[in-house]
Amino acid sequence: MELSHLRVFVEVATTGSISAASRTLHRVPSNLSVRIQQLEADLGCQLFLRDRQRLRLAPAGARLLDHARKILALCDEARSLAQDDSPAGPLALAILDVGLVSRVPRVLAGYRQAYPEVAVSLHSGMSGEVEQLVLDGQVELGLSDGPLARAGLEQAWAFDEELYLVTAANHGAVRSVGQMTGREFYSFGRNCSYRLRLEAWLEQGGQTPRITEMESYQSILACVSAGTGVAWVPQSVLQALPADYPIKTHRLGVAGHSSQYFFWRKAGLSGNALRFMHLFKQYEKDRPD
Repeated sequence: MELSHLRVFVEVATTGSISAASRTLHRVPSNLSVRIQQLEADLGCQLFLRDRQRLRLAPAGARLLDHARKILALCDEARSLAQDDSPAGPLALAILDVGLVSRVPRVLAGYRQAYPEVAVSLHSGMSGEVEQLVLDGQVELGLSDGPLARAGLEQAWAFDEELYLVTAANHGAVRSVGQMTGREFYSFGRNCSYRLRLEAWLEQGGQTPRITEMESYQSILACVSAGTGVAWVPQSVLQALPADYPIKTHRLGVAGHSSQYFFWRKAGLSGNALRFMHLFKQYEKDRPD
C-alpha cells in the first residue's frame, strides 16, 4: 500500500469524482483511476461503487476512509517536523474559553519557550465563535467542543471533559432531570455548545428551559452559590475553585461527557500548528489524573 494511492483515494472519496479530484491534485484523471485500481487490487476489495458520473464509497471504502486520513495526517506531521528545524512565522489559535482554564496556558508557555521565533496569537470565545474563526481563515487551528459536523473542516480528538450540575451548597442530591422543574439555569449565549447540550438535556426530561445568559463562569458560580439558580460547569473550572467554595456538584452521567477536538480547514496545517498539537499531546500524556 503506497501513500500516494491513499492520498488519491481520500481525495476521490471527499470530492465524489475522479475529475474533481484530478483538479485538486493536479493530475490527469486516467492517472487517478489507475491508482485507485492498484489500491483495490492491493487490498483485495472494491473501494468504490460506480454510479454513472459519480463514485460512492463501497462498505470497504467507508471503513478505510477514516484510517487513511489519520495515516496521511501522521505522515504529513512527521515530514513537517523533520524538515523544519528552525520554526518561525505566525501561528493563530482559537480556543474555547474553558480550554484556557487549565490545559492550554501551560502548553502555550512550553511552546513559546521551545519555539521563541514563532509569533503566536490567541483568540478565545464560545464554540460557535471559535469554529467560525477557523472557517473564515482568521486562525489556523481551533480547539472546541466536538466532534464537529461542519463541512470543510478536519478534526482530531484532544481531551475529554466532564460537565457537572452545580447547585448551592445546601441543595439536596439531584438524581434526575425531573428534579429541575421550575429551576432557573445560568449559561452562556446560544453560540455555546454547552448551552445547546443543556437545553437538549432539559427538553428530553420534559422540562421547559429557563435560562439566564451570563458572560463568565465567575458570574455564574456567584449566582449559583447564592442559591438563585443552577448551572452546568466543566470539571476543569471547578478544579480551579477553592476547596471550600459554597457549591455542591452533581454528576450527570452520559449527558455530562464532553470531548474537545482540534480542528482546521481541509487545506492542511503548517508545521507550527502541527508542533503545537504534538506538544499538547505530550502534556496530556504526562498530565496527572
